[in-house]
Amino acid sequence: MARALAATDPDRAERVAQSITNEESKAGVLGDIAGKLAAIDPGSAARLGADAERAAHSLALKSSEGATDVAREQTYKVWSLIGIADMLAALDPDRAARLVADAERLARSITDMPLKIRALVTIAEA
Repeated sequence: MARALAATDPDRAERVAQSITNEESKAGVLGDIAGKLAAIDPGSAARLGADAERAAHSLALKSSEGATDVAREQTYKVWSLIGIADMLAALDPDRAARLVADAERLARSITDMPLKIRALVTIAEA
């Protein structure tokens, strides 16, 4: 819903996005809205990008779960960071580069090899 509202009612889209309790979803939606607003309202886009970044960094890794579950959570976090970096690339290239570097550090720490490869491929494509 928030993504659909971004072009026509950005304030409402932001309110809906901020109400999302799943941090992974919240990070992605805020990043999408920031990307849509970048050309028309760079200030709001930057603020939403920062909110998306905070949500992505707050993704908790479930250390009590098995190693594969932790690796999966790390991979989701990498994807979130790369998605936000992609949305912010035109608006704030330095910040986008920092997010890619954060994602790469995290990807290199993934111990499940297939997930590590998927995460690194995502970074290389970005």
